[in-house]
Amino acid sequence: MANFYAISVAPQIAAVKAVVDAILPAVVSTSSGTSTGAIVEDTNTGTPKTVAVSSHLNDNTFGEWAEIDASVSDDSWICSVTVFEVGISATSRKCLEIGTGAALSEVPIIRHSFNIDSATDAGYKISTVFILPIPIKVALGTRISARISDTQGGVVAYQVSAQYYQGLEI
Repeated sequence: MANFYAISVAPQIAAVKAVVDAILPAVVSTSSGTSTGAIVEDTNTGTPKTVAVSSHLNDNTFGEWAEIDASVSDDSWICSVTVFEVGISATSRKCLEIGTGAALSEVPIIRHSFNIDSATDAGYKISTVFILPIPIKVALGTRISARISDTQGGVVAYQVSAQYYQGLEI
């Protein structure tokens, strides 16, 4: 049975390997600001695009979608997402979604659930980075948004950024 499994998934494994092999050199060798395979930056601040996102008043209910990019200027590959917790005050579970599509009709393309066990010391804030095992493609002209849910028992403010590359030849 092991041989049958290896044979039946071999084409899919080869296809995934080919995509990763094509992306990896550009991602590993790219620095912010280069013209090929560049990290997309906010033109005002020169940093990856970041958006303010709030959880819902009710636990385990998503807050509103917040736009990260109105329209990506080239085919893009999301490789990681960062969540900075502005208003955390206790241990909680969270679920982050990154979605694409027009306002009020977003479709999640990334969903990540995670727990945070935090201190309540003044000034103690947490950034969490999620590196995607395989970058997610977003087509030219697509809108990217984010939303979050948590178990904080009220509205909590977050900052979310999606780091993505453009200009990759795949």
